[in-house]
Amino acid sequence: MALSPTDFLNGLFSLIFVSVTIIVGLRIALHYFKIKNRVFLLVGLGWAGLCSAWYPSTISFLCVLITGEGLEPMMYFFIGNVIIHLAATLYILGITEMIYKEKQKIIIGVWVIFGLIYNIYFYWALLTDPSIIGTLEGYLDVTYVRFVSIYLFIFIIVLFVVTILFGRQSLKSEQPDIKLKGKLIMIAIILYVIGAILDGLFELTALTLVIARSVLISSSILFYLAYMMPEFIKKRLKKVD
Repeated sequence: MALSPTDFLNGLFSLIFVSVTIIVGLRIALHYFKIKNRVFLLVGLGWAGLCSAWYPSTISFLCVLITGEGLEPMMYFFIGNVIIHLAATLYILGITEMIYKEKQKIIIGVWVIFGLIYNIYFYWALLTDPSIIGTLEGYLDVTYVRFVSIYLFIFIIVLFVVTILFGRQSLKSEQPDIKLKGKLIMIAIILYVIGAILDGLFELTALTLVIARSVLISSSILFYLAYMMPEFIKKRLKKVD
């Protein structure tokens, strides 16, 4: 079965978003080896994995283009969920290295326990009856059942709150570079949340796909600038500020 124009746009923009986000995350993570600050490693790897919900649609899209067949539901669900909690854990660990260091173990401990509970039930459902998890519509679009949707909602809220708290703390700094980083990272996470909501809640049409994925791609670019901003852009933004 050939891809419809909407499916093609879905797969193409998934591929662009995932590619940009992985490149951004890995470039930030690799900066660790230059300055030996593990925050870059943790946050970079975490960010690269935060787009893992879009991995299966990207892979399925490429499979259809190459072989004419997409992913089976079981593999689709597995790829979309296998690293998402680990990625969030790394990201939260990186953020709490900079703020709430004294509460880091408690925060990470609660988050890990939450993830274990979710993953135990998820993999039980995956191995016994994948339809308990959701329905794969066509090659690229999935509708998850309530327990997965609730997990993803909590996932997004936690990332949003942690990042906003870090951004607000950065804005209190007297150093212009830190304040600028705080502003950019707050805008980045706001765009990520908006894009994820648009992608997950609204009917996938050509227009909504382009808008949602463009917002998500923009979030990754701004996240990159927050950590790896070229000096000429930094100087221009400071002048505007």
